[in-house]
Amino acid sequence: MKIYKSLLYLSIILLLSCDKQKATIKEIEGQWNIQKLHLIDPLGFKIIVVPTGTVSISPNGKNSPTGRYSIDLSYITEVDTVILQLQGEYQQTGNKEFTMTRAAGSAFTALTPYFTKNDLQFDLPNLDNKGHYFILNR
Repeated sequence: MKIYKSLLYLSIILLLSCDKQKATIKEIEGQWNIQKLHLIDPLGFKIIVVPTGTVSISPNGKNSPTGRYSIDLSYITEVDTVILQLQGEYQQTGNKEFTMTRAAGSAFTALTPYFTKNDLQFDLPNLDNKGHYFILNR
């Protein structure tokens, strides 16, 4: 009898965790405008820039944990102008965690610690040896 109860509880937990992942994809899919970007270099220095650009997230199907993404971004610092264009595929690996694979094959982690219908925080903690923390809105 204990085994059946344990299996029932485990099934409920798995079902609920899958529903959270589907809800995350549903909320973040679409095109987002980049409002602010926090950059953290390897030495820990933080730069806040006001960029132009978009982040697009397109699932492979309704509530699919896989899909395509694109990041088109440009900003100006005191030293130079930066243009970043990334495209590739993603795989949702946790409730708010994704593995993003570039078209060239290298992968990086993306996190969505906060989102609402119209606002999204999109974090790339180790992209090209810098932390990229985006504030996005629709």
